[in-house]
Amino acid sequence: MAFESLDVREHIDQLLDMIEPAERVLAKYVRADNPRASDLKVLLDALADSRAAGDWGAVQHNAIQLLGWVAVESRGANAV
Repeated sequence: MAFESLDVREHIDQLLDMIEPAERVLAKYVRADNPRASDLKVLLDALADSRAAGDWGAVQHNAIQLLGWVAVESRGANAV
């Protein structure tokens, strides 16, 4: 059981690595006055709130959503 919890925690820690790249995407959107910046900000705030509350299911969901934003931006498919 403890092993399972450790695996889940490591998985969540890896997902939380999406925060910094997502914040860079947000900064880029804000500089470009991209209206999607507010959607991304809401998602980053939701992740922070769920993390603070210890709601790891919500953390996982929100981090995976951030992964999508970062992946799209890294491919340049979301050019402003």
